[in-house]
Amino acid sequence: MKALSLSIFILIFQHIVTAQVSLSGIVLPYGNYQVGFDHYTKNDHTRSYIRKNDFTGEVLPRPVPISIWYPAILKRGSKPMMVVDYMRVLKEEEEWEVLPDDRILDWFYYSNSESNKIHLQETTHAQRKAKPSVGKFPVVIYAPSYQASSAENFALCELLSSHGYIVISSPGRGTVTQRLDGGSTRDMETQARDIQFLIAEISGNQNAELSDLSIIGFSFGGISNVLAQMMDKRIRSVVCLDGSVRYQLDKLKRSPYFNIEHFDVPFLFMAQKEIPEQVMKEDNINPSLNSSFAF
Repeated sequence: MKALSLSIFILIFQHIVTAQVSLSGIVLPYGNYQVGFDHYTKNDHTRSYIRKNDFTGEVLPRPVPISIWYPAILKRGSKPMMVVDYMRVLKEEEEWEVLPDDRILDWFYYSNSESNKIHLQETTHAQRKAKPSVGKFPVVIYAPSYQASSAENFALCELLSSHGYIVISSPGRGTVTQRLDGGSTRDMETQARDIQFLIAEISGNQNAELSDLSIIGFSFGGISNVLAQMMDKRIRSVVCLDGSVRYQLDKLKRSPYFNIEHFDVPFLFMAQKEIPEQVMKEDNINPSLNSSFAF
């Protein structure tokens, strides 16, 4: 991974901790590249799937929704995407494609407040289906949190792309249906296999440089990405943004794919603030994790 990446992560987290909600209130250190975005679905014919609202129980090939951000060449006068465009990605991945836009906030547990309605119309740093820049760019896989959209952290993905990275992501979804099992070992293995599917997909991109393939995982994605690296040596570095590997290591060890000897790559773990004692007791979290973590 480029040395620049660490400074990018630090800078973006400095802004996140300010608890800004509006994109206009977050001044991010964008790079020199314009950003393109695309979203589409590919089927994994090696795995089966049933849509959650399909009461016929029809068994389908596993659909893998894919979001990709990349260095791009924008046309003069082209319009950037808005936050609501990423929310449309969310409703598609949640299998509510026909949901009207004016119901998105309430339906997905966001406050349907006037301020949030304004946020939906804010512009982002990406343009849909922009022309890719010429050249080879290192690839970063983004593994989202539990049951989350591929675009949940679009600001980070746009930021990395502006610094010359191709970023690819798929949503956190269950093994047989869209819903996960509750954070089981099987859920981790399923997300890890989705990550391998993304590697195969991006391998066909003529602009992708895979020699330094990196993966970033947030929360539950920050345990699945560790397992993915153990399963696939093409992953050359791992970043966990308060990854669940800190709290659920025993569950990870139950996987037959777990092999600590295979985890021999650079590893960056960024933790949240200190967890309150009451929360640690209620969730049965080892108090020592507030000050140290190793595996």
